[in-house]
Amino acid sequence: MKYYFGIIAVIIMLFIGVKLAFPGTSSTPTSKSATKKSGLSTKVLSDYVATNAEVSVTVEGPIVGHEIHTATRIIVSRDERRVEYIVGYENLVVKSKNFDNNQAAFDAFLHALEYQAFLKEIKPKIADDTGVCATGTKYIYELKNTNSKDTDKRLWSVTCGVGIGNAGSNGPLVRDLFQKQIPDYAVVVGLLSTK
Repeated sequence: MKYYFGIIAVIIMLFIGVKLAFPGTSSTPTSKSATKKSGLSTKVLSDYVATNAEVSVTVEGPIVGHEIHTATRIIVSRDERRVEYIVGYENLVVKSKNFDNNQAAFDAFLHALEYQAFLKEIKPKIADDTGVCATGTKYIYELKNTNSKDTDKRLWSVTCGVGIGNAGSNGPLVRDLFQKQIPDYAVVVGLLSTK
């Protein structure tokens, strides 16, 4: 009988130890209020819903001649969703299509991006993305117009290897979320890319 109580006591102590070592975690993104770290507040993506901030994904093709190098960019803000077709290396937008947006839709979208760790930054194997993955595709994820260069972000990844870039998000799901912001995305991009 005394062994029975001893085993129960050990189990209870292990349970308490685990609870103290690993306090409750949540799989939901941080709430709209800023989190506190070392006395400093850290903004989360959904904190920008009522601002002029915009998020974007750019899909850039392989390194080829200037006149045949292309990219597609989707930009989402509180008031607008836009897809752009870019030619060359100087970000020349040759065609674009705009759609209206609203604050409630932007709020839902930013929360969805938080679930996919849109702003997660990892240590890259290569610091500068210029010319990286010359025969593949580069993905650029940006948060802009936050009114501070400290909170604006530019993250990137490539198809030529894992961990080369600094983007730590779930890239395929993030890109899918952006594409779903544009009605008939494939048709629109097809029309933009034709001469």
